Amino acid sequence: MNKTQQKIQYLLNEVLDHADKKVDSLQMRIVNASEIQRNSLIRAIAKIRNEKEIIENSILNTMLKSENWEKTIEKSERLIHKSKAKINRLCDEAKNPIVN
Repeated sequence: MNKTQQKIQYLLNEVLDHADKKVDSLQMRIVNASEIQRNSLIRAIAKIRNEKEIIENSILNTMLKSENWEKTIEKSERLIHKSKAKINRLCDEAKNPIVN
């Protein structure tokens, strides 16, 4: 694995670890949550797990198709940044569900 691939792998592991920590945090809240909040937490956990798969597949596909490693790093960093932001948003929405 070259240095660029190692950097991308490091970034990918960072976002996957971030997602795991958020899932753990939400799972701990389920125990004392109301039914509405519990449902919101469970949906968020499923969406975060789905986002993990999406980002992992996106990064791996980007690496496989790469011809220019500098652009690959830039694209990977953008994907990872967007993924982290989405995970944080899902987590925040689950902690404070909007009741209609």
